[in-house]
Amino acid sequence: MRKAVFVFAVAWRFRQAVLAAPAGTDIVSSHPATPVETHGKYWASYMKAKGYPSNEAVCNMIRNKENDLFSRSGGEDYYRIWMIDNGFIMDDWVQQLYLNATADAGTTTGNLGCTALDSKSCRPPQEGVCERYNPAGFHIIHTGIISMYTTLQAVDISDLGEIPLADLDLRTLATDFIWRENDWQNRDPEMSAIAPILFLLAGLLRPVGEAGLVTELVATEEPRVGTIGSFQLNTVARCLSLAAKSRRGGYIDISRLAHELPTEISSVFDDTNNNIAALTSKLFGGTSSQSLLPIDLMEFVNIILPETEGEERMGNEAFAPWYLLQQNYQDWEGSANTLRGYVHNSFKYMKVGLIGHLFKLRGLYVMHFTWLERDRCQKEFDGASRYVDGGCFVLKISGGGWKHLNHHDNAPTELNLAEEKYHLNVHNFFRNVRDCNNDGRMMEHGKYGMGELSYGSVS
Repeated sequence: MRKAVFVFAVAWRFRQAVLAAPAGTDIVSSHPATPVETHGKYWASYMKAKGYPSNEAVCNMIRNKENDLFSRSGGEDYYRIWMIDNGFIMDDWVQQLYLNATADAGTTTGNLGCTALDSKSCRPPQEGVCERYNPAGFHIIHTGIISMYTTLQAVDISDLGEIPLADLDLRTLATDFIWRENDWQNRDPEMSAIAPILFLLAGLLRPVGEAGLVTELVATEEPRVGTIGSFQLNTVARCLSLAAKSRRGGYIDISRLAHELPTEISSVFDDTNNNIAALTSKLFGGTSSQSLLPIDLMEFVNIILPETEGEERMGNEAFAPWYLLQQNYQDWEGSANTLRGYVHNSFKYMKVGLIGHLFKLRGLYVMHFTWLERDRCQKEFDGASRYVDGGCFVLKISGGGWKHLNHHDNAPTELNLAEEKYHLNVHNFFRNVRDCNNDGRMMEHGKYGMGELSYGSVS
């Protein structure tokens, strides 16, 4: 069944806690600044015994930009075995693994700290450093860490939303569809504060192409699961959903929409940025004390990287970075621009979502005549009808019941305005009302001289 037009189901699970922002500094390790000795520290011998390529061969594979390097280089086993030997302790794991891999270099290696988004010590591998890593597969791990970190660091959802938020023109939106005080069907001009945020979330994970609800969108490349663009987009969506979840129970006065909604969105975006910072901290070795409640990293991984059929993942969150590194994330260039396009489009989705809510508050509903031929559908109803999938759909104002052919309750002005000015895909709007009339009031009528009829309120 298609999703309801304006009550979007978010394709991920919400957590029950809101995350707090971590401090803007890297974690000071509780471990001594010495490498963890693993398998006698001599990783080159160990990897050779296990049949992995030599460090020199791995560095050549890296220079040649070969594929699937995390697995083929031995980096996959290196992370896994080191984490097991270290007792699955994630605190400061990036720095400790770095010290372990550079122990044989005989030089001061400095810090590799990536727990804060403003870190000065989360740097990519230096030129020619591959041969100094033992095993050289750590170079793959180091590069993957930096790709994910830099991608998260590039996100400022408040900045990305500033322009589309200013372009909403909420005063016009309200006056276009609400003219008189008695237009309110239930005399309660309020909407849940979470509703616009759910519209934004639906826009981030919108149906594409002909299935969409908005006809004019910024051209965006669909991020494939397992790519760095998908990692960024789904992380933002996840952290935005957590921010939205924490705001349940609040309401927005529709009569003050232009004032209250921007304030609400700005606050939610601030919380989203805080959530991204907290997630970054935990992912790269920060302690759980940096947030109000522990962050479940495996839940995060399972959401942004859905399990394939027959796959069963280990539940220990120490393996969360391991699963992400398996994606062999490479360049992240352009991902911020891709995200910007998605954010801009999500505001357009939110706008049509708000229109749907105004429709509902005014008591607008849809009638579906399955027997009415195309010509009559197009000529009747004063322009409030569309012929879709072999049936005639009509947008009507208040009442419902048997006002099926009464021209006085048609709503052509609202339908045409939504289509022409706000780019609502009217055909898909009617399909969604037909398929997912989820307020429970859809009624099936017999023919009774006028054919099969279904009634559904706009929701």
